[in-house]
Amino acid sequence: MKILKKIKQKLWRLTFKNARLSYSQSGEDMILDTIFCNIKKGFYVDVGVNDPFIASNTHYFYKKG
Repeated sequence: MKILKKIKQKLWRLTFKNARLSYSQSGEDMILDTIFCNIKKGFYVDVGVNDPFIASNTHYFYKKG
């Protein structure tokens, strides 16, 4: 069973090697990351957030630094 798990993990990585993990509900964080890709330094204000991780438009940028 370990060999099957390793094969599955390898296939997953090969299939989605350029994929980015989005934390927002509809990929808004990936859209903003594409728009602001040349901005290396900055800040954001997260107002009215219910959960800082689930469906968060800013958690990706927090993890990115």
